[in-house]
Amino acid sequence: MDSRVLCVVIWIKKIMSESEISTAETLDVLFEWIDEDPEVRAALCASMIPVTLGDFEAARQILIKYGTIDNVQKTLGFGFNSESYHGSTAEHYEKKKAEFELLKSQESHRVVRQWLDSHISHLDFMIRGFGMLKERDEI
Repeated sequence: MDSRVLCVVIWIKKIMSESEISTAETLDVLFEWIDEDPEVRAALCASMIPVTLGDFEAARQILIKYGTIDNVQKTLGFGFNSESYHGSTAEHYEKKKAEFELLKSQESHRVVRQWLDSHISHLDFMIRGFGMLKERDEI
């Protein structure tokens, strides 16, 4: 990463920490920068978007505008899967799946719905895997 990109990364993190990233003005400034080199910058920004389901709007806008670019959807997914929790892993993923299904039920944009479907499928896979581990441990 050259020094110019590092400066932009710091700028983006500052924007995200000092304001609501999903405000139209902040997103406009961010999209203006991304549009100068979307193939590189969209995934970079997707990796820094706040990844809470309670504030999904910034992630949603990234998907709408840049979701067809390689790595944007995957990078955003990585962020939504980096978390900590306590208790049963399968129950955690089941709760998370229900939250994603609620988002999907309220979503109309095709690319966002595709991303949500993909993420829900991934959560199903995780739930089955951890469910089998739990069953094995109980035997």
